[in-house]
Amino acid sequence: ENKGIYEPTDADKQKYGYTDKDGYLSALIEEVIKNGFKSDLCLLCGPNDDCQHNDYSLLKVVDEKMSHIRHKKIGSPLRRDWMLALVLYTGCECNFDLCESQRNGDYEKWKWFDYCLWYAI
Repeated sequence: ENKGIYEPTDADKQKYGYTDKDGYLSALIEEVIKNGFKSDLCLLCGPNDDCQHNDYSLLKVVDEKMSHIRHKKIGSPLRRDWMLALVLYTGCECNFDLCESQRNGDYEKWKWFDYCLWYAI
């Protein structure tokens, strides 16, 4: 049985510093790191590396896609959290863990990834 999509609360907005541009970007980044996939946020590290970088260079890819002419031509409908979810889902290792977790009925582990991806699509 599918569980409904997570609905952020006012407390989530405050905790994660929600903005119209970034949405819940910090919540998604926190979840990726918490679930052991920090290297997915780094363009310099591979899937099995213990990433020690403090910047999330994958956000450069997100920002490039946000400013891409195709995105602009359709009215720039995506926030940065939604674009990050798309990039993670289409090119990173955490995608496999999200799918496995949900197949096993665990919708809490990746609630922010699921939320952001759902709205992006």
